[in-house]
Amino acid sequence: MRALGLALLAVGLTSCIAPDPNIEDPADFDDDEGDLGDVDVPPRRDGGRPRVDAGPRDIPLFDGGFGGLFPSPDGGLFVPPPARLSALITNERTLPALSGGTLAVRGAGDVAVAADSDRDRIYVISLTTNKRQQIDLEVGSEPGRVIIDQLGRAHVALRGSGQVLTIDLASAQVLARTPLCTLPRGLAYDAAQDALVVACAGGELITVAAGTHQPLASTQLVLDLRDVMLDDDGTRIVTRYRSAELLRVSAAGELLSKSVPSTTSVLTGNTIELQPNGQFVEKKSTHITSSPALAWRTVAADHGRVLMLHQQSRDTEIDLGTSTTGASSYGGGCSSITTGAVTVFGTNGAVGPSIQLAPHGLSVDIAMSPDGRSIAIAEPGGYLRALPTVELVDIGAFSGVAVDVPHDGGVLIPPPSCVTGWQAGTDYQGTAVAFDDSGKLYVFSREPAALYVYRASDAINGFNVVPEREIVLALESVRDTGHDMFHADVGSGMSCASCHGEGLDDGHVWNFKGFGPRRTQTMRGGLLS
Repeated sequence: MRALGLALLAVGLTSCIAPDPNIEDPADFDDDEGDLGDVDVPPRRDGGRPRVDAGPRDIPLFDGGFGGLFPSPDGGLFVPPPARLSALITNERTLPALSGGTLAVRGAGDVAVAADSDRDRIYVISLTTNKRQQIDLEVGSEPGRVIIDQLGRAHVALRGSGQVLTIDLASAQVLARTPLCTLPRGLAYDAAQDALVVACAGGELITVAAGTHQPLASTQLVLDLRDVMLDDDGTRIVTRYRSAELLRVSAAGELLSKSVPSTTSVLTGNTIELQPNGQFVEKKSTHITSSPALAWRTVAADHGRVLMLHQQSRDTEIDLGTSTTGASSYGGGCSSITTGAVTVFGTNGAVGPSIQLAPHGLSVDIAMSPDGRSIAIAEPGGYLRALPTVELVDIGAFSGVAVDVPHDGGVLIPPPSCVTGWQAGTDYQGTAVAFDDSGKLYVFSREPAALYVYRASDAINGFNVVPEREIVLALESVRDTGHDMFHADVGSGMSCASCHGEGLDDGHVWNFKGFGPRRTQTMRGGLLS
């Protein structure tokens, strides 16, 4: 990720954000003819080099979402950089992309386990004494998903080393550590068998004994598996990352059903756009359709339901013209070309209503409150701009309604659009969220490394803005400018990672006016071709 971060300093602003009008675009060389990077813009008077060392106001950034453009001394346009981008910071560690799901809290609220992917470390935290025990792993282990079972053990998927780790919570000692597949992603606990079910990116669905990791069963499914949960009858509910599919698989490995979130359609208002010929053209309202992609995190909810945090990526043609508001062609606010969303699935994989989230750049983790009325979302994309990185959204409008028949007195309930709620965490980068049985909210932050605890309050909508507790987990920083930029809200409600999830791609084909279809490119090799 360090190499990726450094490369982003060179290409990130042109591949994820609208082209910088102050930097000359080099001639196309041995790549796809007519690609989106070939935009003719006037050269800068200083030769086209971003003046990173000249102070924060001279870093040439183009904020595509909320306007705020100012003239620069050399005749171009720029906005002041985000609050935390005033110097180039390069971390010596290889930092993995964000993936969420790295926090688990026991229902009683007495212990939490956090997987620190950046520092290759696992923390076992006593929530009664605020003390923590630390398990150091080999560099590159990349601990990911964490679950806690009913017998006092925590299980962690080590994405980098292809292993699964089991820890005794009382002693913080490792009970078993076993290589299972190339990239373990999802974990679920089967109490009936005292077994652990592991979903792997290579398509393996593996069942092992929870305490010893002795193999019990293995099924080869399709590639790109993500999360796994268990139904009451032992059915495996498995998701796929890029396609946002929800698969129901029997304990014997038979595919029972497959479903995906619904395609959404939003009616836009009239807009006025400035065309290349200098003429203003009024564009009438139109329906914008978007299809699901990138299922970041899927969790079991109440009443046998499942919540999937994913993205909706635009299918409607995207016009690269410049609007009179200075907004990016990629959209801004609630009209970004990709937005976060939460879809509710009912029993047997029935597709229920969806929530379009208000734009926060990137959302990677989700948890449901024990009363089923609220969902907490980790939104680390706001960190670079000092925006909130955790949000609590009230889903009471359809929380108690059976997904199979979403109605209220015979009238269909429209899915909420572009909703927002209680927000906190402007001083840290929250990457994972969890509730205990009493309804307290826990947020794990990668930078700084800490666990924040919020309690319910009648004073505001949901929780106190100031956390009840902050438990420091590590002192060393993992700040890296390239990593920050890759995951940050670029100003239009989306981030580089919104399309290039985990440095890969979203499997989506975009339709650009004048260019035709373009597929998102992976950043893990082949980009120059």
